[in-house]
Amino acid sequence: MTIASLYHQTLKTTRIDEATLKALLSHIHHFSSNGDLFLHWNEEARDLDKFNLYLPRILLGEPLPYIVGLAYFAGLTFFVDESVLIPRPETEELVDHVSDYIQTRKTKNLLDLGTGSGCIAISLKHRFPYLDVWASDISQCALEVAHKNALSYGMNLQFFSGDWYEPFKNQTIKFDVIVSNPPYIAHPETVAKNVLDYEPHGALFSNGGISNHLIILQGAPNFLSPRGLLMLEIDENQMAMLSPIVHSLYEGAKIDFIKDLQGKYRFLRIELTA
Repeated sequence: MTIASLYHQTLKTTRIDEATLKALLSHIHHFSSNGDLFLHWNEEARDLDKFNLYLPRILLGEPLPYIVGLAYFAGLTFFVDESVLIPRPETEELVDHVSDYIQTRKTKNLLDLGTGSGCIAISLKHRFPYLDVWASDISQCALEVAHKNALSYGMNLQFFSGDWYEPFKNQTIKFDVIVSNPPYIAHPETVAKNVLDYEPHGALFSNGGISNHLIILQGAPNFLSPRGLLMLEIDENQMAMLSPIVHSLYEGAKIDFIKDLQGKYRFLRIELTA
């Protein structure tokens, strides 16, 4: 059976979505992209036993990255398990925006709050090896995943256990960049069932949607360098709630709410001017 035949047969006989099926076939055949998958479209399908083992779990709703233990983010591969969120494409855009800032500044260090799998911190360290990168998370299990991912790329990041700024309250360090993708979902009923069933709720949900953002926003002036950058991922509906708060806390700063590639307000960018 060719890869093409297996693809079409599976689509015809199951309810798997096309994107997940392509990702499954690419993983099993060790292709780096769907483009590679189609280049080998008419070749014999391999590892059918593994395919038949994974497929029922996918059909029950288990996310493919948890099944295979890997997720792809910003051109890198990350180990993931159910103690961390699966990295999202929108967060790759967050990394790109931070990268644009770093490229035009004399950035020495960076703090990633709520690092999870470490995908943000590690991706930025990969792009800018000279950066001194610090990362924190309240979940010890998540920190173990992040540390494993850093080691897989031979990186020396500084990981700290604790809630938001708590690990740094006795530090005198100032950061040129603080970045975070904090939990920002207010209502479980807005979340897809497979996300709700498998991904860690502590990394998804926030009281009122913005409670974690408020902690980060209120604490950042104590830890940001002069002319430093604070960059946060937000829910598309939170700009109206956050805007008056941000402008009252950061009078005189350069404040921008930025849309993602889907045209949704997804990022809050605050650059200090003094």
